Amino acid sequence: MIPDVVWQNYIDLGYLAHSVGNLSMAERMFEAALEEARMFGADDARLAASFNNLALVYQNQGQHQKATALYKRALAVYERARGANRKHLAASLDNLAELYFQRGDYVKARAFYKKVLQIFEQLYGPDAPELVPRLKRLGYIYCERGRFDEALQFYNRAQQIKTMSAAPVAS
Repeated sequence: MIPDVVWQNYIDLGYLAHSVGNLSMAERMFEAALEEARMFGADDARLAASFNNLALVYQNQGQHQKATALYKRALAVYERARGANRKHLAASLDNLAELYFQRGDYVKARAFYKKVLQIFEQLYGPDAPELVPRLKRLGYIYCERGRFDEALQFYNRAQQIKTMSAAPVAS
């Protein structure tokens, strides 16, 4: 069978298992996808996606050190990959930011969320609804650090975007 098709089948099965909460099956499928992806080369975006997907499973299993290491490997590959999709790079950055956020490492989470915001603003524009959850996380982080004025700026911007995206479009 064609390696790309085999890889995609493992990815699809991993997503399905993950979506129904079968993390052990998702782990096995994403590990198999990772093995297939290694055949595509060290700079292939499929390798990065495989690292990212397996890291997400580890994160959901509470294996944060394993997840962190794989997210970092995914980022390294995405940054090297020729023609890498910036949306996928942002997704890996976002996953790593969320992991640090969950662990209470707000300094690292803030740095990654800021990178995600920068990429999302480039991809979707400054008023995109995709920014809202990241803005709220940043607001929370600043609030936790006692920087209430900055926190409020993030929350206000998130609310403005939500309000604009909910407003009916005039014809």
